Amino acid sequence: ETNSVLKNIILYLQLKYIVPIGMDDYNQINGNLIFDISKQNGLFYKDKKTILGKKLDYWHAKRTELTKKSTDALIHFPILPPLTVKKMRELIKETKELLTAFCSAKTTTLILGKNKPKGIIK
Repeated sequence: ETNSVLKNIILYLQLKYIVPIGMDDYNQINGNLIFDISKQNGLFYKDKKTILGKKLDYWHAKRTELTKKSTDALIHFPILPPLTVKKMRELIKETKELLTAFCSAKTTTLILGKNKPKGIIK
């Protein structure tokens, strides 16, 4: 059972593209949000206060969990083989289109990889 249009969109995309998708309440993030890849932690993300998640288990941060009162969401998904760059672009495009159409969302995209292992969302 889901309780929001956003969650329904994310569940649909997870099934269609067979990719885990995480969501956080952006308003509960303290300071800049930093995504990084390190040898010790693998893929992780943190704010000014603490590491919110790591090693692809980053959608379980209780402090930033979406609630019915959430108004801004951070949506993130790891793109790993067998998902191709072409499919990743399709996923990003469809995510933006669905969020704009059904949630009146404004979106920003940040893509990390081997050549860009760190990114900051302000």
